[in-house]
Parts: sequence; C-alpha cells; structure tokens
Amino acid sequence: MSSGQDEVTPELAAKSHALTGGAKTEYAKIQAIGQYVQKIKYVAIEMDLAHGGGYKPHSAELVFRKQYGDCKDKANLMRALLKAAGIESYLVSIYYGDRSYVREEWPSPSQFNHMIIAVRVSKETNGQTVVEAPPLGRVMLFDPTSEITPLGDLPWREQGSC
Repeated sequence: MSSGQDEVTPELAAKSHALTGGAKTEYAKIQAIGQYVQKIKYVAIEMDLAHGGGYKPHSAELVFRKQYGDCKDKANLMRALLKAAGIESYLVSIYYGDRSYVREEWPSPSQFNHMIIAVRVSKETNGQTVVEAPPLGRVMLFDPTSEITPLGDLPWREQGSC
C-alpha cells in the first residue's frame, strides 16, 4: 500500500542534503532527519478507512509541503528523506499500548494501530533499538511521531510491541 508514496522529489532531495550535509556518521545523518521529522506537526488523518486510508501513508512530498501528518505519514516522510540520503528503511506497523495484543494465529491489519520506521544500519551504528531482522539485516527502530524520544530509543509503550 505504501509503494510509491516515498518518491524523492527535488525538494525532498534538497531538504535531505541540507539536513545531512554536515553529518560525519551514518548515525548523525539518521538523527538529523529524525529530529526534523519529529518536529512535523502530528495530525490524525482517518479518511477513506474502507479503502486503506488508515494504513496507506500520504505521499512524502505532500506531507513535506503541508508540514503535518499522522504516524504513517511521518514515518513515510522520514523514509523518503533517508532514501535521498542513500539510507534504506522500512515502514513497520505495530500495536501501540498492549504488548500482548498482536496474535500470530490471527493475521489481520486491525491488530495494528501505529506505524514506525526501521532504518537499515551498519555495524558502526548502535542503539538500544538496533536489532537483527532477517531478511532485512541490522535495523534501528525509531518512532518519528514521538517528539521527545531520541534516536536509538522507543517510547516505553512501544517497547516489546510487534
């Protein structure tokens, strides 16, 4: 559902370069982009739910231009900015709040109510949320919706969520 929503426009590429131009490390690049996206205004957008509106992010370009979006929009904007910086990432659906809510034996999109991002990182980048995620490899989980949680950590209500 998110295919193409992370298209890198010239404006997004320029913003990514401006944010990461002085960064010396992979971590610093991810941090600069993450801090920028954390400042984008959070607005819950729940329209056209019957056709994926609750799961499909708006285009990164639209969120960048409007400077607001919900969790999936902010994660997708970060994904596009990272992509422009040459850093691979993935959108991750989780259930925010109850670590035992998601059931493997009951596959359903309704088990998930929040979206974060998994950023592929090298061995030089570390943090509490860096995990091995086959087949993706080494990723750092991050929630750009949280305005106060630093890169390398997750809000406590998300820790241990699926």
